[in-house]
Amino acid sequence: NVLVHSPFVLLDYSPDTMVMATTADQTQIDLKHLLTGETLRSLTSASPLITASFSPQGDRLAVSSTEKIAVDIWDVASGEVLQTLSGFETAAPVYGAVFSDDGQYLIWISRGIVQVMQIASGDMGAVLGHEDFVTGVALASGGKVLAAATAGSVGEDFIPLVILWNASGGEELGRLSLDGALILSVAFSADGSLLATGFGEEVVVWDVASRQMLVRLSGHTGQVNSVAFSPDGVTLASAGGDGSVRLWQVQP
Repeated sequence: NVLVHSPFVLLDYSPDTMVMATTADQTQIDLKHLLTGETLRSLTSASPLITASFSPQGDRLAVSSTEKIAVDIWDVASGEVLQTLSGFETAAPVYGAVFSDDGQYLIWISRGIVQVMQIASGDMGAVLGHEDFVTGVALASGGKVLAAATAGSVGEDFIPLVILWNASGGEELGRLSLDGALILSVAFSADGSLLATGFGEEVVVWDVASRQMLVRLSGHTGQVNSVAFSPDGVTLASAGGDGSVRLWQVQP
């Protein structure tokens, strides 16, 4: 356990490097060792920050702020800004900017707008608009298919759902919905064939190609807040508001 002497917000953590990014004032980011709480380095943002997200390897940190439609990419080891990325087509603040699982793309989020950027080239994908706020995103390997947890119209109903998109072209590929439960997290398997979603207190796994539900996993007694596949796609982890983390075998 880490002893907390003053309140702070946990922005993100990197399991590979055992470093967590925290802030107490939305200006300074403290990089702390996950087990000891020791501050390894502090980064100072020029404007109040909104989010910070580690790259998959934990060597970079993407930081969005309230005053500019851009994201600063920090080098965790040196504490220097490597680059500032812009081009996101929104008039609102950047609510989130997260790395894809392979670290090659940055997923921008602002209210109901999502856009994918290839980091190396700076090329932006299509502007993906939603009827409601986006609460979770995932990008399949290769950057072609994006899943967005949101709410939208299905017939005469307005319900929580997951929309699958062609990330570059902007075409809607399908909608996944079940029982109208709240959705806070989505995750693709490494090969992009499966999509895990946290629907209320359940975890639901879908076949991406057919858009068919494969299995409903019950056991949590609180809202499922996060889902993640293991690199080999065999195990699925889910974290719930009941304070538990569960591991599921989804493939033999």
